Amino acid sequence: MAASKAQSRVQSEAENMLTSLEKDKVRPMQREAHLCAAQCCEDQFSGPHNVQNCISKCFLPSQRAQEYINQEVNNFQDRLSRCAKSCQDKIQDRVSVKTTQSEASKLQEDMNTCVDQCCDTHRELLPRMFERMSETLSQLQRAPST
Repeated sequence: MAASKAQSRVQSEAENMLTSLEKDKVRPMQREAHLCAAQCCEDQFSGPHNVQNCISKCFLPSQRAQEYINQEVNNFQDRLSRCAKSCQDKIQDRVSVKTTQSEASKLQEDMNTCVDQCCDTHRELLPRMFERMSETLSQLQRAPST
């Protein structure tokens, strides 16, 4: 059960940081995209195709930001999964047909401890990851939509 508590801590901390990024970085980008799109719609001289192209360009930075966030989160989840899978492999290598119920219980405890360590190690990576994400999103906010 220790592993599930550690997993909850990682999930909670990651969700808090993602919420902060969304509020501080993504929402302002989305606001700018909508304001830009509204300006595109006010162009009475352009045809529908040009207006649609203008609107699409307005949303590029926020789309790129969301794609970047998804990529970072997926990479983090993959790393955490690989660590947990490594724990599983280590424990599985210690199981044999002669493993007793008592030994199996001890192996389960070892598995939980290993996964707990994975979670703690990866939770420690979160602040740096989110700092990097924040810096990247700031660059995307400043980048002209082309």
